[in-house]
Amino acid sequence: MVTQGELGVGVRQVDSTYIWKRDPFLRIEEWDDYCAYPDPLQRNITWIGCIDRVIRYNEAIPLKTDQDFPTLIRDVFIQGDSLVYGGAGLLPEHMLTLRSNYKSIRVNYAAPTFDDASKNMYQYMLEGYDSEWSDWTGETYRDFTGLSHGTYRFMVRSKNIYQHTGSTAVLEFKILPPF
Repeated sequence: MVTQGELGVGVRQVDSTYIWKRDPFLRIEEWDDYCAYPDPLQRNITWIGCIDRVIRYNEAIPLKTDQDFPTLIRDVFIQGDSLVYGGAGLLPEHMLTLRSNYKSIRVNYAAPTFDDASKNMYQYMLEGYDSEWSDWTGETYRDFTGLSHGTYRFMVRSKNIYQHTGSTAVLEFKILPPF
């Protein structure tokens, strides 16, 4: 069905009521004008058209919205421009140790989900600095400045367009005292 600004499927229940499901279409970017045409020759096929594209929806193909995925720390910069981790392979097994004059850090992160990754949301917390998890945001990096010496644990998790939460990525680092 096509409603004002929204695509969905009305799934008939045993008691003859319907449940509105948007999940199959969340990965399709929003359009201003579109229409749906159930194919009279193929029972499970619906064609969805817009000015510049056509989508063939097959309700017989199950949509797996609960697929697990990792949240990844892509790279870590200190002092704005010095790369200390470049995202190749696993994070260092040992805690990252920084000299006392390195008081700012940027962590870039991502989630490899492939159904409109631009709509992934992230939540982070820096133990030793933050008291609770942040609100969900679309930003793929976090800057911390003016950090004092001590041990920190940066954690970030993600959720995809289906609201399924991925694993949590962790970066542990220590800023040494000045003397």
